[in-house]
Amino acid sequence: MIRHLHRALRAVALAALLVAVAWVLCAAPVRADGGVPIPAPAGTTWSVVAGYNTDSHSVHDDNDPHAIDLVRVPRETTSYTPVLSPIDGTVRWRAWDCLMITDAAGFEHLLCHVSPLGQLQRGSAVSVGEQVAVVCPEFECNNYGLAHIHYAIHHSRGGGILGPSIPFTNNYALEGHDLPWTDEYNLHYGREFVSTNAPGWTAPPDSNSAPDPPPAETSPPPEEETPAIEAPVGGWRMVGVPSETTVAAHFQSLNAPIVAFYLWHADIQHFERYHPAASSAAFVGQRWLPAGSAVWAELAEDGAWLPPLATPGARVEIALAPGRNLVSWQRRTASAAEALGSIAGLSHAYRWDAVTETWLIWVPGAPLDSLGTLEPGDAVWVVVDVPGVWIQS
Repeated sequence: MIRHLHRALRAVALAALLVAVAWVLCAAPVRADGGVPIPAPAGTTWSVVAGYNTDSHSVHDDNDPHAIDLVRVPRETTSYTPVLSPIDGTVRWRAWDCLMITDAAGFEHLLCHVSPLGQLQRGSAVSVGEQVAVVCPEFECNNYGLAHIHYAIHHSRGGGILGPSIPFTNNYALEGHDLPWTDEYNLHYGREFVSTNAPGWTAPPDSNSAPDPPPAETSPPPEEETPAIEAPVGGWRMVGVPSETTVAAHFQSLNAPIVAFYLWHADIQHFERYHPAASSAAFVGQRWLPAGSAVWAELAEDGAWLPPLATPGARVEIALAPGRNLVSWQRRTASAAEALGSIAGLSHAYRWDAVTETWLIWVPGAPLDSLGTLEPGDAVWVVVDVPGVWIQS
């Protein structure tokens, strides 16, 4: 069942990679004279773990044999690293786990297994050295358990359709170093580079590392007032459960154009689907949803709806199993640290923002906090290392 949900969550991304909507190109000149930088902050070291013609980047698919996968050194520091644009260009397409930037020469720079920043939309202009995403942690953003950046440069067939990839050579040499193509398996595996990516980037001298590169400017832009945003149309919502009920009763009470619920069983780390018309409806519909639990809701394509905010009520106690737990905040508006800080063994927490179509993440003790605040009724994934109870009082 989890496979079905992941496939549904990725449907837009996979379709767009094959047939993306064309967008007007309005990029500044690409900084490709002498190459492109690693798409990460200056001074960070990165290693190639998939370097052409691998099991996942194959010449046989006639599309991306020249893609590379990059991990930070040391590897355990890869998760949540800021992802910086390697070029001046225009965001041509974005999904929950990928970003495509078009340069002035018409090539598409594809960055995947990352969580794009919420303010970036199709048509947004970006500059080299500007933060565009963060690297997703293990087992998120379709990375198959390895936090990494998939970087590939593709021809465009027009109309937003990706053509074959090209090697990182000549004007697209990585950090000024050619990664030439041969049919050798995983040709450039193990090559290391120190990123020099920063605003105004130019290719470094003929060396894999530059002495004392300047720090990248990754601070978010100043906050600006934005107009109210209407409820998004179709797609996925994370829906909190404010009071004890059954699956069927919760489905009916929302009175929304819902295609199906997906229930997460934390004890076995597995999804279960519910719809009133399904053959299993009578059985699944009677499952009990405790206060503070949550569900995934899949909306009809033309259904514009967001769940109402819950009214903060009595104390809530939510049992948490090791691994991922889909739960909800049922108290007053609070910062992520205030709401989640008491959870024992918490690794990280994240939630899906249906308006910006991006993941919002909070990591205890780390500077990364795109989650911001939790409103009453907000559903959130919490990942814990030990069993425990989340007490909301």
